[in-house]
Amino acid sequence: SSSSAASDVYKRQANRETITINGKETVEIDIANCSLRMALQLSKFSSDGDLYDFSDYPRVLVKDTINMMLNVGRGVKSHKQGIESTAKAMDSEYPEYEKSYLKEIVQACYEYYEHIADEWFFQSRGLDLQYLDSKICLLVINEFTEDNQVVLTVHDSFIVQQELKGKLEESIIRHYEEIIEEKPILK
Repeated sequence: SSSSAASDVYKRQANRETITINGKETVEIDIANCSLRMALQLSKFSSDGDLYDFSDYPRVLVKDTINMMLNVGRGVKSHKQGIESTAKAMDSEYPEYEKSYLKEIVQACYEYYEHIADEWFFQSRGLDLQYLDSKICLLVINEFTEDNQVVLTVHDSFIVQQELKGKLEESIIRHYEEIIEEKPILK
């Protein structure tokens, strides 16, 4: 269920707060709304604020919907079919919600981000964004390992010793700008 899925995410994030590196406290820096922000920036659109917080729908459902829209694509020949495919995928992920409600969320996300839909939605473009994210991640990892410093990664999030927070933020920003040619928002 989504409530247990959301609870699992919260527990995993809470567990990250207990991570130490060589006995020292750590800090986690995340690239906010990474995939969607990159898609917007690469398409030369504004990407300020929390990109998943634009409606009264639960944020976790909006985020998952948009990520599915970025990844759905095999056999999709129209936006209508993409919306149907995404709603079906959401239904299997969140069976406790009515399918019509989930389809309504997919439609709302599509309409809100219609200006990037032709380029990014329902075309399996999520892998392109994950590749760019991985390039940024590798550059950050290489920078830290060259200095014999530990950096842990979890998707688009990085964990270092607390005293390396400034270096990490600077590194993420520099490498993100190198790859995407825009500034990220960190949290």
